[in-house]
Parts: sequence; structure tokens; C-alpha cells
Amino acid sequence: MPRLTTGRATTIAVLLATVALGVALRLIPWWRGADRDLLSDPAFHLRMTRAVSERWRLPVVDSLASAPVGREVGRWLPTGLYWAAGSFHRVAAVIDRRDLETHARVFVALAGALIALPVYGAARALDWGRAAALVAALVAVTLPAHLHRSFGYWFRYEPLGTLLIATHVAFSLAALAVTTRRAARAASVGAAVALVASLAVWRVALMLPVLEIAFVLLYGL
Repeated sequence: MPRLTTGRATTIAVLLATVALGVALRLIPWWRGADRDLLSDPAFHLRMTRAVSERWRLPVVDSLASAPVGREVGRWLPTGLYWAAGSFHRVAAVIDRRDLETHARVFVALAGALIALPVYGAARALDWGRAAALVAALVAVTLPAHLHRSFGYWFRYEPLGTLLIATHVAFSLAALAVTTRRAARAASVGAAVALVASLAVWRVALMLPVLEIAFVLLYGL
């Protein structure tokens, strides 16, 4: 078993501190009582997450959306967010007995903050130094646009979808960077799993295969 060197321990500590900072930044509006209620799209996503957490299934039609006919949930929308957040709530509720809305805020904040990890991994795969990769992770966590779209009260696809896309990119870069076939296969499997997960959460991920085909064509020239 490899020893945890001082450099690795410091890196892990800094990454954990970066994630903690990201979570705190995203929950500040809630802590200050300045956040908005979960209305419109966030309210719809919360209803679907509650359905998963309470009944472990989604309704075919949500009658409260797209009135008067309702919205066919599984036909037009990816549903991975509801299963992930619903599972998170069921586990967290056993620990702290808090309500779904509280855990939805924490889930969003955590998903937004965890982007530090794949960004760090991608930077290292690009042969950046450890310090530069840590700076990249910090920038990703505090980037204004990403921060805004992953506040605790913004219960939508963006935080988890962005995290999964970044994870896919990090594994893909690692697959190109490693020197052994076994490591390349492991990284490729990780990239594939992250891609499928991102497609199950966010429709924006549908752009990834097109962009990557273009990259492969250019990379092969």
C-alpha cells in the first residue's frame, strides 16, 4: 500500500478545503435567509425528487406543470437528477432527520463544489504542476457563472450535470495521458460511465459526442 507522502497529504487537504469553501459559498444565501423559495422549475424538480424519495418511482405525468395538460416527465426530460437527489435525501434523512428541501439545497451546493476534483484531475492529466492544478480547482469552484448556477436555492440540472461532464473530460484526458494499457482502460471506463451519467441528468451533455468526434478528427491529423 503506497505511503501518503507530505505532498499528497497537503494536496488532499487543500482539495477538501476547496470543496468546503465551495459548499459554504453556495449555502450563504440560505444561511442569511436571503434565498428565494424553490419556485417554477426548481419546484418541479423538487416534486419529482420527493416522488422518488417517498415512493421510489416517478409519475408518468406531472399535473402541476405545463397546465392544463401536465408534463410527461420521462418523455421529454432526463430524470437522473431526481434519482440522485432522492437517494441523497433518503440517506441524509437517516442521519439528521432534516426535510427534503434542506437536503436539496445541500445536494446542489455539494455537486457544484465537487467540480474541484475533476478539474484538478484534468489539469494534472494535462501535465500541469500540482500548484497550478490546485489553483485551477479553486477557480472552477469560485467561477461566478458556475457559482450562480449552483447556489443552494437553484435546484436544477446544472450543478450535477456540470460535475459529471467535468468528470468525463478528466477521465478522457487521463486515458490519453497514461502510459500503461491497464490504466488507459480504467480511465476509459470511468469516462464512459461519467458520460452515460451526464446524459441521464442533463440534455446539454448531448453536445459532448459531437465535440469529441471533432476533437478525435483533429487529433488524428
